[in-house]
Amino acid sequence: MGVLIGWSLLQLAQFYWIDWFFVGFVRLGILFILLVLLIQTIIKLLKERKTQPVWRSTQLLLFGCLLYYSISPGLVNRYIEKADWMLLYNQRIKVVKQVEAGQLYPDSNGFCQLPSRLFPLSESDEISISKDPENGNLSVIFYIYRGFFEGSTTSYVYTTNQKSIDRIEERSRINPHLNRKLRENWYRTSTKDFPPV
Repeated sequence: MGVLIGWSLLQLAQFYWIDWFFVGFVRLGILFILLVLLIQTIIKLLKERKTQPVWRSTQLLLFGCLLYYSISPGLVNRYIEKADWMLLYNQRIKVVKQVEAGQLYPDSNGFCQLPSRLFPLSESDEISISKDPENGNLSVIFYIYRGFFEGSTTSYVYTTNQKSIDRIEERSRINPHLNRKLRENWYRTSTKDFPPV
């Protein structure tokens, strides 16, 4: 049970707090530990095969599943992302209202630093704000994963800009797994196959 709790906490830490550069090293460490535990459990199970303890088989199944989900973390990250969207949606709405009211505004590069939180609303507590002074259209980007260099960026986008909405909806038709409408004016986008919005 302790391994499951520790693994779960590390998955949350990778999603929210560990810098992207170190995530690979953390994953390698997790894989190594789980592989050692799995091999150790197999050896103990083979030694105890005459008594065949159920808890040892359960341990083997648990370590095997954790190893599988550690090798392909996409599924776990998807569930964390869905929970993050549901649990922090109202906080993101408050941020958008503050931007609309002029309480939060972008710096010269179009970014705004949010106050630090235990579970950040955007990676590095930084959002991107784009406001058209002529027609009042607003776009606020909350980063889920910010790919630096050549990596892709995944984000929640709030926008009232019809051009942005049209681009996102076109992306949604091409790749609905990565780009989709969440609610009115809210989208989940990824630049994996496309340039930024």
